[in-house]
Amino acid sequence: MLKKHMLALVALSSVSFLPMAQADEVVDDRFYVAPYATFIQPGGDRNMNSGWGGGLGVGKMLDEHFNVELKGFYQTLSGD
Repeated sequence: MLKKHMLALVALSSVSFLPMAQADEVVDDRFYVAPYATFIQPGGDRNMNSGWGGGLGVGKMLDEHFNVELKGFYQTLSGD
């Protein structure tokens, strides 16, 4: 029984050190580029075919919680 309590105590104490280890991480403040692709599947009674699109995002991290991004995108959808 004592071994189970000791194991639980060691597990809980090791988990408590995780936030301290994570706090030492350096925020990467370089600019980044994020390309992406999209697929459009229209629903309902529309007489439309599926379409493709894509875009590009450029951004910069301000801190670990906020970043600024500028995104542009293009999507196409064709009808019958």
